[in-house]
Amino acid sequence: MKRRIMTFMICMIMLASMMVMPMNALASGKYMTVTSNVNLRSNDNINDVVGTLKKGTTVYYTGKKYKAFYQIKTSKGKTGYVFKMYLKDAGSKGEGMVCRVKSNSVLYKKASTDSRKVASLMEGRYVQIISTGDGWAYVRTTNDKKGYIPTSQLKK
Repeated sequence: MKRRIMTFMICMIMLASMMVMPMNALASGKYMTVTSNVNLRSNDNINDVVGTLKKGTTVYYTGKKYKAFYQIKTSKGKTGYVFKMYLKDAGSKGEGMVCRVKSNSVLYKKASTDSRKVASLMEGRYVQIISTGDGWAYVRTTNDKKGYIPTSQLKK
């Protein structure tokens, strides 16, 4: 019986660490904002267009460059190259920044505690800030749920 409990606990710990790791790995990277509607170019051939990005989209710059193009990753996991002239640092207002939840909290549909609950967030969970205002942050969780949380509940 003890062996089953220990096996179960180890599995739960491993599962929890896998859920946190993707956002944690991005925490050391650089988030950028797209300044104009742009083409997303293929990783294999810079001349091939594999998609488009809208102005204002926050992307993750991987650190790789090819001539005047930066390799980026979108929030949906798609990677490709964008001409560097159409990217700017997203850190000025906290957008794109990855934070931890200070204590057990609630993710709301709107920026109000009277709003519908989207999810419960455990202490230490990673979230990515999409935007901020009036003491609230609109965030994305590691399992792609979006909602509002008071900025006082977040720490770097």
